Amino acid sequence: MKEPLLRKPPRNSGKAAGGAVAVGGFGLAKTGLLGKFFIWWFVWHGTFGIWRVFGFAGLAVVLVAIAAYFVLRARQ
Repeated sequence: MKEPLLRKPPRNSGKAAGGAVAVGGFGLAKTGLLGKFFIWWFVWHGTFGIWRVFGFAGLAVVLVAIAAYFVLRARQ
């Protein structure tokens, strides 16, 4: 143990990056952007998951879902 770095105790880093992430996540959640991000994340990945599993039938399912949304919205 002749090297000076091995004899020194570990240092504290001061502020942790986790706190900044938590504060940023809280701000996004407070404004509603975090929820919207996750909704669109799952919709995006779900759409391509359907495409990979069903091919053109998956595309038809997505188009029917979009059409149903607009039909139900127009009835209100």
